[in-house]
Amino acid sequence: MFSLILVQFQIVFAQTDSLPEYRKNPGIPSFTINKAPDSTSFSHEQLAADKKIILVVFSPDCGHCQVFVKHLLDSIQLFNNTQLVLASFID
Repeated sequence: MFSLILVQFQIVFAQTDSLPEYRKNPGIPSFTINKAPDSTSFSHEQLAADKKIILVVFSPDCGHCQVFVKHLLDSIQLFNNTQLVLASFID
């Protein structure tokens, strides 16, 4: 009896689609970012369709983030055909 219940649970909770989420929905998910200081909005609809996109969420107070952005700016020529979006939760 227990094995029958166990088999039923396995069937009920088995994944029917093994395709990863990023393969099912390959696009950028919907988002809206409020830009400082004027609080205008930036959304996924404003991203360039013909460029690669790098979206970085960082904190300007974080030492690691400051070093990362410095290295990013030092090698900015590597990202000619890329749209960079830097977002922070701090104004």
